[in-house]
Amino acid sequence: MTIPLLYGIDIREWKDDAVRGDIQKNASVAWTGNLHGGSVGVFLKTYSNPHPEEEVESFDFVSGLTRCAPFLVAVSTE
Repeated sequence: MTIPLLYGIDIREWKDDAVRGDIQKNASVAWTGNLHGGSVGVFLKTYSNPHPEEEVESFDFVSGLTRCAPFLVAVSTE
């Protein structure tokens, strides 16, 4: 399954812009803090497994040849 991550919709710059909760349409600010005098934050993005009978074994980030470089902090399941 492929899930595209779109900059400004699903993800955003983790520095400065992260404190603005209105930027993402499909994600929310999960944590904010300060680093070297600037604001930083991470976002929460939730997906539903369209095939819950299948176990999720891995995640791959595939470049769309943009300047965006997402990173995964944590994963939880129900």
